[in-house]
Amino acid sequence: MTAKEKLIKTFFDILTIKNFQDINISELCRISNVHRTTFYAYYDNLMELLEDAKKYAINKFFSAHIQKRDEIDFLSKDILVPYLNFIKSYANLYKAYLTNSKIFEAEEDFEKLYHEIFLKDALNKHKHVDEWMVRKITNFFIDGINGLIKSWLEDGCKENAEKIAQVIVTIRNFSN
Repeated sequence: MTAKEKLIKTFFDILTIKNFQDINISELCRISNVHRTTFYAYYDNLMELLEDAKKYAINKFFSAHIQKRDEIDFLSKDILVPYLNFIKSYANLYKAYLTNSKIFEAEEDFEKLYHEIFLKDALNKHKHVDEWMVRKITNFFIDGINGLIKSWLEDGCKENAEKIAQVIVTIRNFSN
């Protein structure tokens, strides 16, 4: 296991017992048995590690659940339920990310979702809607999904993933 992998794994482990804001680099390095200079070779701060850990988790989900991304309806229950269960299993990571997402590369994630999910579909279904309108609707929709997931995480994921997925699917279908 590389030093970077150790840092990410240890970060995940610490997040199961501590909130993000209570983690410090010295403790992370001590537990992972990685020198601080090695940490700083990879990251400038814990925020960058959080972003990297989120990307690692998402890539892990995609490699386990999705083979052909071009043919996937990302907002179907078949994808949402496993993804929401995945989020639940990484609840502290996602809480930290959603709390601090304004600082991160959320724009990159938005652009990916925008192009992969909404733009093609919306322009094909609604010939009278231009790209600017689709972008604004998409932004509204994604903020709503993030708010729903954040609220679900804050409530301790009391509702099952199927119920949360049904809310998202219903909202999507309602707007079509």
